[in-house]
Amino acid sequence: MFADSHGYNASVGYTANFFREMAPDWMDFCVRAQGFDIARSGSAYRFLDLGCGQGFHLCLLAAANPQAEFVGIDFQSDHIAHARELAVAGGIDNVTFVEADFVNLAAEWPKDLGCFDYIILQGILSWVSPALRSAAIHSVDLASKPGTLAAFGYNGQPGWLQATPFQHIANRFGKGMDSSAALSASFHAFREIRSANSPFYDLLPYFNPHLDLLATQPVNYLAHEFLTDNWTPLWHSTVAEELRGANFSFVGSATIAEAMLPAALPPPLQTLLLEQTDDLLRQDLQDIIIVQPFRRDIFCREPRRLDPPANLDLDAPIYLASTPPAGVPLPLNTAYGTLNVDYRGIADLVSALADGPRTVGDLMALKNPIRANTRAILLYLLHAHVLMPGKARPESPRTAEDFNAVLAKFAADGTIYPNVAAAALGSGPAVTELELLLLDAWFAAERDAEPSLLCNGLAQRLNALGRKVTKDGSPIPDGQAQDHLTKLAQAFANEVIPRWRSLGAIA
Repeated sequence: MFADSHGYNASVGYTANFFREMAPDWMDFCVRAQGFDIARSGSAYRFLDLGCGQGFHLCLLAAANPQAEFVGIDFQSDHIAHARELAVAGGIDNVTFVEADFVNLAAEWPKDLGCFDYIILQGILSWVSPALRSAAIHSVDLASKPGTLAAFGYNGQPGWLQATPFQHIANRFGKGMDSSAALSASFHAFREIRSANSPFYDLLPYFNPHLDLLATQPVNYLAHEFLTDNWTPLWHSTVAEELRGANFSFVGSATIAEAMLPAALPPPLQTLLLEQTDDLLRQDLQDIIIVQPFRRDIFCREPRRLDPPANLDLDAPIYLASTPPAGVPLPLNTAYGTLNVDYRGIADLVSALADGPRTVGDLMALKNPIRANTRAILLYLLHAHVLMPGKARPESPRTAEDFNAVLAKFAADGTIYPNVAAAALGSGPAVTELELLLLDAWFAAERDAEPSLLCNGLAQRLNALGRKVTKDGSPIPDGQAQDHLTKLAQAFANEVIPRWRSLGAIA
């Protein structure tokens, strides 16, 4: 660990991620769905990412929202260097990255940074000391103004209780080893404990599958998650009380399925929550009920309630982000259970969106005898990445396309980023490695979507990377590989390209 890292593990760089819940239009949609108004109007706004990591999230947002201004701050010099390089490579000129420490920012907020309409902190609060958490929140205070939305993603209680022993042991190993060795030693120790049938696994039965899941994660994620001296899953009430001191109030969850709570819970639990007059106590009890693993809280400085409260913003455009398989039940997973939706109950929604976006009001007006609650289904489909909220007046996709072309080129060289910029959404739908390679082949073919050209281009790029053709993680025999690549190319030409064009990922 670095001496000036406040006990945070800065020995390796963090993963390059995108968080759709931390995109402005998504946050606006969630706030309105939960009964509050928003201050922002139009496409010109200022967005601050405190603890921006590798900067991919911010670069993608900047590419998808070229009229807005984005600022990212991180104390790791390697993160800032990567972020700046990515912005230059992507031709993005509306994003700035600053290397700085929360403690120094809280002591004197730089005047040239000014105030922001949106502020986000993803993961940070769970991994730093109380003093540094206080400095981060004071920085939010100094960087805000009336109406500012601030979103915080953090490890929640009690969902992360099971990981406490692993974090403690991993961090102790980390005192004398590098990150990779410390994590390997930790996995070995807990596997030995499991093999010996220790009662530990009887006490924490959910730790067993959790350990196997952690073992699949990259070292740079695990190091930042666990090898810190101040790893602290937080209660909502703790964060909310600290933000009250910065004049911020809780206005809802960016995990949109949680807008259905407590109504989605069994009646006795609904009653238990609704009879609580203390909002903070109600949220903490709710998190115990659903075994909350991760909170995405949106706070607002001087919030304004909608009067009367709106069920949803009826003018918000909704896009089809992915097409669910026709005729089969669609499982919608949430922290409080899985809802299996009869496809017949959503077929009319999918059909209405097939040719382009429709407003919430348009979709709410559709009548379907199988669907009892259209609002709930829309929220669940948003949660499941089937639908995405978008912009009322989409901007040109040119900047987004240029950025995505760079991401495709990186993929062809072996560096994979997990999302593409979409101007119509102001956000970034998820993308696979093969889709990025096909996108690079499409650009190389001067936008010719002939499947045979795309198939050959994909095969050439996989061969150059030394990759075997796989399906569901398993290699495909050589005799079947060509057929598989052909099907992928056809699907990309017939389904992905039209969808990305609709979303503003390509022109």
